[in-house]
Amino acid sequence: MSRGAEWDEVSLKSVATVAAGVTLGSEPVGNGTVELPYLRVANVLDGSIDTADVKRVRILRAQYKRYALRKGDLLLTEGGDLDKLGRGAVWDGSIEACLHQNHVFRVRCGERLSSGFLALYTASPEGRAYFQRVGKQTTNLASINSTQVKAMPVPVPPLEEQERLLGPIRAVRERSETLEKQVAKFRTVQRAVVEELLLSRAEPSAA
Repeated sequence: MSRGAEWDEVSLKSVATVAAGVTLGSEPVGNGTVELPYLRVANVLDGSIDTADVKRVRILRAQYKRYALRKGDLLLTEGGDLDKLGRGAVWDGSIEACLHQNHVFRVRCGERLSSGFLALYTASPEGRAYFQRVGKQTTNLASINSTQVKAMPVPVPPLEEQERLLGPIRAVRERSETLEKQVAKFRTVQRAVVEELLLSRAEPSAA
């Protein structure tokens, strides 16, 4: 990502809050608890959130604000293959009252930083290089911690510049969504035609 001369570079913690989510294992029971959907590592893809298979977890009602997601939060994964550390996407709020697991960091941007721009940066070669440099490698997996995410140096251009850079990406995404809807409509029509054809062939012919 090319940078303008006027872009500041600051640590992420100075322009956003970073938090881990619900730790699974010992769920509370009884009054004062609530069962809610949560996003885990498998749901957080590179550039999108997959909500086809969302699990549920029970927490204390008093913990809800601590773990709840808001539309616009950036979700980043804690572990996985070294070259996939910190993969993530911006949450669109498609599931109401949704939480996140402790292996998924929630990054909530302040007034100076757009979550869309931050997602663009964390997915850039520079962002990937940072996570690979600080990630802890074990035999099978690599991981990063919240301290390392908070310390990540990020460029902060003026908000107008952030929006300008995001413009082409949003345009492509909207076009892609339109095409997906058109394909889905075509498949619906195709299924109806096939069903009608099969039904007409199955009907007995008049004597």
